[in-house]
This record gives sequence, C-alpha cells and structure tokens, in this order.
Amino acid sequence: MRRGAIEAESSKHKFDEGVITRSLELCLELLTSGQKHYEQADKRARRELNQAMFEHLYVDDDEIVLRSDNKADG
Repeated sequence: MRRGAIEAESSKHKFDEGVITRSLELCLELLTSGQKHYEQADKRARRELNQAMFEHLYVDDDEIVLRSDNKADG
C-alpha cells in the first residue's frame, strides 16, 4: 500500500492516544497475571481466553495432554 493511501485510510479513523495506551496497559496486565485472571474468570471468559491462546486443547483426566499454540501468521 502506498503512503498516500495509508494516510488517507488512517485519516478516516479517530485515534485517541489515551484509549490506545489504556488498552495496551490492560493487555500487559493480562499477560503478566494471566493465571489470576483465568482462575477468577467465569466459564465463558475462560473459553474465550483458551480460544485466544490455543487452536486445540486436549484434556484427559483433568490434565492437558496435547496443545497447539494459536500463533498469528506473519
């Protein structure tokens, strides 16, 4: 994409530095205290956390026996 096209597209959106900063801070908090958040999460939230982290998660007798990390294609 050309620079002019990128600038034209970005000008269509309003960027609030405070909102972006707070969002990044929340992401970092989740990454640094993931276990705490997972333990406190309800069933739906745990499912969403699992889906965000793993493609496949196999549980046998309450132990994880195989997992596949959900990595973004670069």
